[in-house]
Order: sequence, then C-alpha cells, then structure tokens
Amino acid sequence: CGSRPVSSNPLTIDSQFWSDLQGQFRNDSLYSELSVAPFTEREVQHLIASTLGSQVDEIDRSFVHDVFTTSGGMAHHLTYILDGIKRKKLTTRLENGMIGVHDFTGEDSKL
Repeated sequence: CGSRPVSSNPLTIDSQFWSDLQGQFRNDSLYSELSVAPFTEREVQHLIASTLGSQVDEIDRSFVHDVFTTSGGMAHHLTYILDGIKRKKLTTRLENGMIGVHDFTGEDSKL
C-alpha cells in the first residue's frame, strides 16, 4: 500500500517480487492495484455529516473547508481528525444554525 505514486515515491522491495506482482500475479488475478484519489471538499462534507449523524446541509462551510485543508482530503487523515472531533465533542450549533467547531477564544482552535 502506498499513499503516493511509485514514480515520486519509489518502493523499496525486491525487483523480482515487484515484477511478479505486476506480471504473473496480476494476470492470475492474485494481485490488483487500486489508486484512491483524495476526497473532494464536497465528499468531505458528506463524510462529516455521516460521522456526526447530521444532514449534509447542516454542516458549516468553514468547518468543511478547515477539515478538508487540514487533511488534504486523504482518507486516513480525515478519519483521524473526525474521530477526534467526535470523541472530544468539539462540535456545536453556530449562530448561523449550522454545525461547526466550538469557538475556543484565546486557545489554538485549529483542527
């Protein structure tokens, strides 16, 4: 499993093993490769809503943007961030009626 393309992040595995993976094992359906692109900001909004048990249109845009930019849209980072937000009960209804993160005045409130 790699989070970056092999071209920019070369794997340090035996060349014969890699050749077998790319050749005979793939041809025999014993190996498959799946590339997963980062989530879009809209997909992050859906994931936040699902994680919090809320409707998509209830999630504040700035909250979505903060989670998206902090995670880079990467699934592992998103899961880690959202689990922490939910576990620490950091969400609230904002003045605009949307769901966002508590305003921690005087504290570092970055996600």
